[in-house]
Amino acid sequence: MSIPAWIEHYYGVRAAADGDSAAHAAVAAMLASRALVLSTAPVFLVADPQLRTALVTLARADTYLRHLRGWADLPNGTVMFTDPIPFRHPSPDQVAAERFPLLEGNSDAATPLLKALTWFTDSDAVRCLDWIAPQIDSTGSEVADSKVAESMRGLPRGGLPPMIGNGEWSRTVTTIDDIAVCRERIAVASAELGVGAGARWDGTTIEDDTTTLAPTLAAVLADAITAGLVTQHTRRAKNAKLPMITTLQPPARP
Repeated sequence: MSIPAWIEHYYGVRAAADGDSAAHAAVAAMLASRALVLSTAPVFLVADPQLRTALVTLARADTYLRHLRGWADLPNGTVMFTDPIPFRHPSPDQVAAERFPLLEGNSDAATPLLKALTWFTDSDAVRCLDWIAPQIDSTGSEVADSKVAESMRGLPRGGLPPMIGNGEWSRTVTTIDDIAVCRERIAVASAELGVGAGARWDGTTIEDDTTTLAPTLAAVLADAITAGLVTQHTRRAKNAKLPMITTLQPPARP
C-alpha cells in the first residue's frame, strides 16, 4: 500500500483497486488525472527572446521566490518555450558516486532544458509540472550513454517524445488575485531588479539551487497573462486535434 499512499500524498490522487492491484490502480488514476489537466489547459507559446529573458529574470526576484502567497485568476495553463531554458539542480558529485556507482568518474549530468510548464489549481493549492527535453544522447556518464545507445539501437528516432515530465510542485494558495494585484506584484519584482536586488538573466545555464524555477516562472507567467501585460495572438494548431495556441509577445509600444 506504500505506492497508493505516496501518490495520494504527493499528487493528491486517490484510487480504488477495482480488481487490479492497488499500486496499478493508483498509478493509472494519477496518469489519467494529469492527462485530463493537460487536455483542458489553454496552451501559450513564448517565442520572443526578449520576453523569455524578462520572464526568467522576474522569476528570480524575491517577490516570486519568497513572498508569493496568492495566485493569479488563471486556474490552469501550459506554456511552451520555442527556445528551451537551460537549468541545473544541485547534485553533489560525492552523493551521486555513492548512490549510483555507474556514474562514478563522470557524474556531471547533462544540463536539463526546460521546454514547457503546466500549472493547475487543486482545491486550496496550485500545482506546477515542468517538461524537459529528453537528452538520451548524453546523460553525463559514458557508461550510461553506452547502455542507452544499446537499448535504443534499431528504434526510430521519431519515436522519442518531444519532452518528458521532470517534477511536480504544490503549495497552498491563500487568495485568488485580480488584475490589479497581479500588476502590482510584477511592478514590485521589477523595482527589486531595478535597485540591484537581482540580475538580468543572460541566457546561460541557471543554477537552480532552490529547485523552484518552474513554479516561480509559472507564477510570473500567470500574473503577466492575467494582468494583460503581454500581447496575445491566438491561432489553431496545424493539427486540428490540438487545442488553440496563444502566442505571447512583449506589450505593443504606443
